[in-house]
Amino acid sequence: MPRFGSQQDVARALEMTTRRVQQLQADHILPPVGLNGRYDIDLSRERYRLYAQGTAREWDDFHTEMQRLTVEADVLVNEGPGQAKTLDEIKAASGKLQDVFGMLRFSLMCHKRQDDFARQCMMDKFNAMENEGLGRLASRVLHILAEKNGISFEQALAGIQAQEDGLDVVEFTNAGSGAEEPPAPSRQQRRAARRGSRR
Repeated sequence: MPRFGSQQDVARALEMTTRRVQQLQADHILPPVGLNGRYDIDLSRERYRLYAQGTAREWDDFHTEMQRLTVEADVLVNEGPGQAKTLDEIKAASGKLQDVFGMLRFSLMCHKRQDDFARQCMMDKFNAMENEGLGRLASRVLHILAEKNGISFEQALAGIQAQEDGLDVVEFTNAGSGAEEPPAPSRQQRRAARRGSRR
């Protein structure tokens, strides 16, 4: 079985229906689709086994790993000596940050000691924190692209907005660097990027 595949591949690996896979993904038990449009089958198998029959020791190991990744993501995202500065570093930081919040959501949904309202409040908080972190990274991407193209941060931000609105504008690419450019930030991330640029 390949490491990445479709929802049908995940369903076959976990011996369940595609509809059940979709439900578990919506409930944050199984990881969502990746940036490559495919699903991580190994991670899906690992998460489902932990959810269904994980031991106390395995959960301790999971939380230890989550804490380690949280520290690493915090260093990369926040201002400081270790912050992500290049497009490749920012892309890696974005992936790590999303992994951390995926683990937080998974842990929250597996440990049902809170009622639905409290759990949703925590989910909303996770979403806000994740978007704030991604917004900071998006701000750095826009600063890099602005400097590379000899324009202001505001012009770069307006260019991304125009592209999203379907207008005919100059595309800012990372040609010649050999690095794949991160996806355009969402509206929430752009708002956070504006706030991040003022810090």
